[in-house]
Amino acid sequence: MPGTKDEVFVDSGRRSDGKLHLLNTIPKNQNACLLLKEALSSKNLYRIGIASHVYSDTFAHQNFIGCNDSFNSIRGAVEKVIPNIGHADAKYGPDWPALSWEDKRLIPSHSEIENKNRFLEAAVSLFKEYCGSLGRTSSAQDVESLVKELDKAIGERDDTNQLSENRIGRYRALIGVNFVEYDKDSWFKEIVDRKIGLFKWIYSWKENYKTSNWFQFQESVKAHQRLTIEKLSPAYEMMELANF
Repeated sequence: MPGTKDEVFVDSGRRSDGKLHLLNTIPKNQNACLLLKEALSSKNLYRIGIASHVYSDTFAHQNFIGCNDSFNSIRGAVEKVIPNIGHADAKYGPDWPALSWEDKRLIPSHSEIENKNRFLEAAVSLFKEYCGSLGRTSSAQDVESLVKELDKAIGERDDTNQLSENRIGRYRALIGVNFVEYDKDSWFKEIVDRKIGLFKWIYSWKENYKTSNWFQFQESVKAHQRLTIEKLSPAYEMMELANF
């Protein structure tokens, strides 16, 4: 989620080339905060989940933009053949929670990235937003406990992500009895009947599909998208990207 124009000009990651971009992702930016607050006030759990993901990604994906642009380009032989879309040049670098990696676009004193620091900062910031939406203040003790538990669950520095299975096990233990095994197709399977046709599968809706998790999630995505476009339209218009 891009920051506001003012945020982009104040905080653009200390790039060695000094470049700025109106769609640059700034951690905890005003646009992302506004969308999260809108979602929290809606009491819609699907929208809260979507907005929370976007908000957290302003930390993990900072200094990248969500389209194909040379602003995303990281120097390297392999990177030259990868489209400059988002953090594609950095591959999974920004997403692995215990990884340390180098963002070669930034000045040397800022180019060494410790993902755990970013992830923990995102978690604390999101926790405070949740507390604020409930009308309570997050205590120093609450924050300290949160950081301690997440720090332990993420584990030691891991430059290959080979410890991911162990990390997932620690996440499960932290969640406890509320853990549910993820199945990307489960919501869709709940609401769709499938039968074999002459040359292809034929799908049809089950009764009351509009009350399903899958349908309500899709509607929430659309609502979030509409609000996002509304908030970013001034930047799009400045770039003559009104139909972006």
